[in-house]
Amino acid sequence: MKSTLKKTSADKGEANKSTEVERYCRQYFQIAKTIEDELKDIYWGWKKAMFKAIPKMAKKASSSKLADALNEHSQKRKNM
Repeated sequence: MKSTLKKTSADKGEANKSTEVERYCRQYFQIAKTIEDELKDIYWGWKKAMFKAIPKMAKKASSSKLADALNEHSQKRKNM
């Protein structure tokens, strides 16, 4: 025997709140993903610029120890 329950206005209100919360959650995660992607782009751009700059810094280093350290770091990064 099936019971036929009618949805009350309170039930409908709860359903609307639920879908509204879900919509806000989707928007939040979409914004968070966009920010994450932008930060990754910034990071990789910075990293690429540093890879190009390290050999230049090594050439202009004031001490041979610093130049050696920069060159060693540059070589390690190339081998990764």
